[in-house]
Amino acid sequence: MSDRRAARASGRTVETHSYNYSYSLAVNRHRAWIPSGTPATIAGQTIYDGMIYIGQHLTSPSGTIEPALINPVLAVDDHEQVLTARDPGQTPSYHLMSASHRAMFLVWLAGRRQEIDIPIGFVTLFFSGLERRVLIDAAEDPSVRREFPSIAAEVRRLRAVHGPSSSSFEARATSFLDALDLAVERERRAQAGKPES
Repeated sequence: MSDRRAARASGRTVETHSYNYSYSLAVNRHRAWIPSGTPATIAGQTIYDGMIYIGQHLTSPSGTIEPALINPVLAVDDHEQVLTARDPGQTPSYHLMSASHRAMFLVWLAGRRQEIDIPIGFVTLFFSGLERRVLIDAAEDPSVRREFPSIAAEVRRLRAVHGPSSSSFEARATSFLDALDLAVERERRAQAGKPES
């Protein structure tokens, strides 16, 4: 059987497979931001709430591979083995993680990010994708600003859950929310036609 790798979109559900390689136009052949509320299936795990990047090519601001990019071509362990995975560290990158860590990360995402007893590195990895969406994508595409309220709500939830056990994540999330709240207020005033105070 040939090594046919493809990702396809069906309705609003993006399905990707570990044995797939070439993307359909629905995934832009490079990378795609999966918005909030759009399910995506990766290595057998359906991630219902979106807010992730899926693809093979996405450069970070520093010129390296974007840490938050979930590349469906990379190996993922059987999900039954994820409980044996160790902490991936404070600032992991999806493409550099072990197959066990990728499986654990995907299981957490598929659980709607509700699991509390999860290494903080997985939380910061997901969070770094939200940072990119706000700080990088929104600068290139103003329509992304419509996503700010839902992103802010998710970061507040994550901070409430994981902040008490990680002062570094709490500080990072708080600084991000301060900047995001200001951007949301500016957008609200702009839409209302009110001058900034």
